[in-house]
Amino acid sequence: MSVAPRAAAVALAGGVAAAISAFAGCRANPAVSFDVTLPPSVAAAWVEVAAFDGVCPEPALLGGGLPTVGSARRSAFRIDGAASASSGPVLGDLPKATYAFLAVAKREDCGVVATGCTQVDLSKSRSIAIALTATDASSGSCSGGTVCRNARCVPGLDNADPSVGARCSLQLLGAGPLANPLGEELISLSAPAIVATANGFLIAYREWDGRRGSARLTLLPVDSAGGALAPAFEDLSDRCIASDERDAVGLAMNAAGGLVVVARAACPTTATALNVLGLDPSGAVARRGVVDAPSVKSLVLSSAHALAAAPGTTDFFLAATRDARGGLSLTHDVTDPSAAVGVGGAAPLSSVRVAASDSVYAVLASSPGGGAPASDGGADGTAPTGDGLRLQIARAGADPATLGAPTTFTGTWGSVAAAAQSTRVVVVSDGEAFEQPLVFHFFDVGASSRLVDGYTPDSAGEVLFADVAFAEDRLFTAIEQPGALTLVAFARATTTPTLVREVSFARDPRIPSVANVRDGRVAVAASTTRVAVAWTTAERLGPNDNVGGYAVFACRAP
Repeated sequence: MSVAPRAAAVALAGGVAAAISAFAGCRANPAVSFDVTLPPSVAAAWVEVAAFDGVCPEPALLGGGLPTVGSARRSAFRIDGAASASSGPVLGDLPKATYAFLAVAKREDCGVVATGCTQVDLSKSRSIAIALTATDASSGSCSGGTVCRNARCVPGLDNADPSVGARCSLQLLGAGPLANPLGEELISLSAPAIVATANGFLIAYREWDGRRGSARLTLLPVDSAGGALAPAFEDLSDRCIASDERDAVGLAMNAAGGLVVVARAACPTTATALNVLGLDPSGAVARRGVVDAPSVKSLVLSSAHALAAAPGTTDFFLAATRDARGGLSLTHDVTDPSAAVGVGGAAPLSSVRVAASDSVYAVLASSPGGGAPASDGGADGTAPTGDGLRLQIARAGADPATLGAPTTFTGTWGSVAAAAQSTRVVVVSDGEAFEQPLVFHFFDVGASSRLVDGYTPDSAGEVLFADVAFAEDRLFTAIEQPGALTLVAFARATTTPTLVREVSFARDPRIPSVANVRDGRVAVAASTTRVAVAWTTAERLGPNDNVGGYAVFACRAP
């Protein structure tokens, strides 16, 4: 193959001669030469070539580039201006047939500067020559938020580019599956936990094999471009067949590092305990420990926000139900039981969740049933007369034993988040009205009233669970419905929340299928420029289920 300026005395840097047997239907087909010529006046950075069934289109139809679908083969190669070329396309094997070979020359920004096409019957011809004609005006250059890479416009990843994620575009940067499962069947999964790190995000989840009584923790790092790195696996010892473990994993990070906490159910030979892993600032495991709780029959961590980190300190907040009664522990190192301070405790609870920021921390508890709870929410240590959600909040640095009086409201499940540099706390929960299956409760420390608003996802079906995360003045909600996941972004979340954008995962083929998600096992985390969602498919995997997946999106302030 050669690339040359048409009507020029010499080929581009001697041309690129690449004889390829790329258009053969069998091994005996002869090699075919491939020549693309450019007008002398055209300066191009890329040439893109594709083979299509049929006849050549009108030249004007190629002004925006080659068709994105329908090609039998496609390739792009880089050249330098109009004076050199580095390599030619490799299109692979093609059966003997008649093809329209289309070519376009593009600038660095993917703007089309020349086009051409020739129709060739590969059963008769060994040489394919495409003479490009300069376009009247460059077109097809990449729009805001995308960059030209290998002659195609793709999502930009450079945080220095103001167009990436501008106005919280929720542009998909990368997505993929979680790691391969622990076994082939009868695997129980925890809900995932996810946090932002200096390099992207970290996802944690536990698998439990009920046939063998074995358990494994998976830590999956994801970079800021949405690419998954090699997962780290931690075998969780001292499990048995009788210890059915389906609760969640606690995961939190601050500037000093992070913690992962996993509850261990009691076995005939071992006590109820917590497995604790200390993480360095990059998210790698730095230490391991076990905290035994021999007097506790069951210790359960709720999905989403079982653990929170207080920014600027080494404090971590752990929320769990102990024998179906809730509590909060504040500790500098949860591998040392003597450092823990217990809070709350006697009221029957189905879940406890915690959130913290540099200004506030909050504890959200849910009682069985989801009806209207008593006004005191069981604050006196007795069971509430009704069931529902109760929230307690306090300013950062306050004694955790003096959490504020609970605010109660109706709901069977809820998730909580706290905003940085603000005393605002948000709870998202199930709603009573069919037309608004999701309810947001916004609280401020010391305020006598709260903002309540409803929301209806674009997808139909019951809302199984929703998780929330703050980043600066933005709020993100990941919503799971049967066979559907949705990410919603709000601006001005610390004052007057305003819907910015909604993304349905089922409508984007680049995201792993969510057709089988069904148990509300989803989590969301955000940084100043990124938001990520992780999910596990179900509490127990079926024969046609994948473990789950993740997706990373761009979101910048205007």
